[in-house]
Amino acid sequence: MNKIIKCFDFYGKGVKFLIEGKTKIKTLMGGYISLLTIFVLVAFSWQVGNDIYFKEKPRNLNEQKISDNFPKLLINKSNFPMAFSLTDKYKKPIYKEKFIQYELLKYEYKTSEITGYLKLSTVLKIELKTCIPSDFPMISEVGFKEASLGIFYCPNDEDIFVEGFWTEGSMTYMSLSVKKCDYEIHPNFCESKDNIDRYISETLININLITVESTISLTNFSYKSNFTNDL
Repeated sequence: MNKIIKCFDFYGKGVKFLIEGKTKIKTLMGGYISLLTIFVLVAFSWQVGNDIYFKEKPRNLNEQKISDNFPKLLINKSNFPMAFSLTDKYKKPIYKEKFIQYELLKYEYKTSEITGYLKLSTVLKIELKTCIPSDFPMISEVGFKEASLGIFYCPNDEDIFVEGFWTEGSMTYMSLSVKKCDYEIHPNFCESKDNIDRYISETLININLITVESTISLTNFSYKSNFTNDL
């Protein structure tokens, strides 16, 4: 009986010489493990085979293709009001353009005829203004004051369109840029580089973005705020 079980041992180790005319050493333990492996494989194959043949518990994978492109979205104060502010650690507004500058930019990318990839074609600056109650038509003037929205900046009264994605032929998105005043470009306006660096190192600056519940559907809306120009 033991010899029969040993014959099933396919875990046997190869040797460089023959033992009893055989090239592998087969053991009783190896035979038991091999039989157990065969049993597991047969049981698994039987279960999968029944599932395929009888279809008692079929597994279905459905995929619904909604759209080939991201739709063009209209953003204005009526459907997606937004505002931003810079504050210090005491939540007091910081608007010192000789030290820090901020702008809301709209980037437009189009497919290059040479490379076939998206390439930046236009950068538009969206004018900002101090927010007023009419910039948030869905809240009352009392709510506007209680939220201290008067210290925030809002986009000018204009319609902004965003559309597309990196995998499409064109794309438009907005970006809030906060950066140091460039003394080398505007030496007559900006503070000196040392004064700017000292001010930034001594000041905790918070970038606050506020939006109100919108009436448009965005599958993935996010914003990134960071300082540039080696801040």
